[in-house]
Amino acid sequence: MERAEDLLDSINTLKEHLNIPIFDNEDDELIFLKAFFAKQEYLDDKERNNPLRIAVDDFQESLKNF
Repeated sequence: MERAEDLLDSINTLKEHLNIPIFDNEDDELIFLKAFFAKQEYLDDKERNNPLRIAVDDFQESLKNF
């Protein structure tokens, strides 16, 4: 039991240093994690569909065929 408490303290210390919020219950933490990963996916999609990024990719592909 003491080992589990030490591990939990270590996890919370790591979260504090990485500026990750510490939640009192698992439901709130799960909501945060789902929102975090949804935003990350949105930003990745936004970057991939950026017209400038697409133009650069097309240009690089055309240079390969040159």
